[in-house]
Amino acid sequence: MPDRKSPLFVAKSLIKEKFSDAQYAFFAGSVVRGEASSHSDIDLIVVYNSVETAFRESFYYKKWPVETYVHDPQTLSFFLKEVDRKQGLPELHQMLMEAVILPEPNPQAQEFQELARRLFEEGPPPLTEEEKNLALYRISEVLDDMREKIPRHELFASMARFYPLFCDYFFRSQGFWSARGKAVPRRLKRVNPAFFRKFDRAVKDLFANGETKDLIDLCEEFIGYEGGYFEGFKQIAPQSWRDQSQ
Repeated sequence: MPDRKSPLFVAKSLIKEKFSDAQYAFFAGSVVRGEASSHSDIDLIVVYNSVETAFRESFYYKKWPVETYVHDPQTLSFFLKEVDRKQGLPELHQMLMEAVILPEPNPQAQEFQELARRLFEEGPPPLTEEEKNLALYRISEVLDDMREKIPRHELFASMARFYPLFCDYFFRSQGFWSARGKAVPRRLKRVNPAFFRKFDRAVKDLFANGETKDLIDLCEEFIGYEGGYFEGFKQIAPQSWRDQSQ
């Protein structure tokens, strides 16, 4: 790990230097949870009285990689309620709940933490029928690809697509929050340890031996696969998707 100051010291220094006009900031992420590695960054949600648009910016400061999420109260509330929640991804909610408020706690910041906590406890909205049908169609499409004896590199590419598709549906179809990247197996293990063990064994068998039967059987059992979701699937493009110059 490079020789650098503590993340809290750096966060406070950064706020004074770069975000001195902000109302307050939330200092969050793995460094706050005590789970930081040598590659961890500093996560800051910076709240101004008003911004033209919310934005995300990454940079280095005092040898630390920093991820900043810049908002005002309206944009932060919108992202919590209308963006992250509707996608079923609670990253922003979790960041707020675990955060240290800088430079010091204040009523508005604490209200946002309480809002994040309430929305997180309520869970994500249920999948619409259209979202469910699209997810099942995509999952069964990749499962069909993996039934065949295809070159190992094609099988791995199919699995790279399948893993997040299936796990997202597994979570959302049961009312759980979803996840991204390395957080996916962590969440799967937490919400259903027994299923995780079977799924993990099947995934390892695929990558080690090119065997797909256990994975396909396990996933088909969960989604209720009976011949696939090809017949009758229909997806309509928005009317605005039209090149008016033609």
